[in-house]
Amino acid sequence: MILGNPITLGGGKKKGRLPEGYRELKYIEGTGQQYINTGLFPSRNYSIKMQFQILGTSGKPAGVMNPNSWAGSYYGSEAWNGNYNLMDNRAVAYTISPFQNIDFTIEYDYFNKKIIVDGSVVASITETIYPISTLYLFTANMNGSPNGTAAMRLESFVAVDMSTGEQVSELVPCADDGNSFVGVFDIERGILIGNSGTGAFVAGPDAEQGIA
Repeated sequence: MILGNPITLGGGKKKGRLPEGYRELKYIEGTGQQYINTGLFPSRNYSIKMQFQILGTSGKPAGVMNPNSWAGSYYGSEAWNGNYNLMDNRAVAYTISPFQNIDFTIEYDYFNKKIIVDGSVVASITETIYPISTLYLFTANMNGSPNGTAAMRLESFVAVDMSTGEQVSELVPCADDGNSFVGVFDIERGILIGNSGTGAFVAGPDAEQGIA
């Protein structure tokens, strides 16, 4: 098992939504050194929705959800200088402040060109996305390398093809029974995805226990 690379699972037994030997977590926590490469190339038809909590950032921008590199149009979100910025083609479309230690649900609906925060539309997406790099979480993907990694908790992630209504990805925070693996399981693609950075993610409480 190589953490950071997707691990395709066969038709083995499942424990609820997860493979046997894994348990669902309320969240996984990164300390500012870990990130996830989802392997997804977001389409202009996608809606991407993520629930998370920012715990802190470095002195430079800390990307959180970024599907395109700086080489092209930039749509994503970042925490920087006391603000949490939702970006539209390298420009700030909406700012949340304060933002640390607060749960947010952010949705980028590229198909309908809307940015949605906690169920309310807060900004429009002005240009059409074209994917040139895979979507990273906890950081921004800058030409295939992480750029500014956030200390944060990831609670949920869902990607839907709005042109068909098909859910193409759902990342479930999880760990194996010994916590040697802490990452996410994509129930749509049937793959485990671990840390692509250094160190290790911290396992949150089991999902049925809630957050202490």
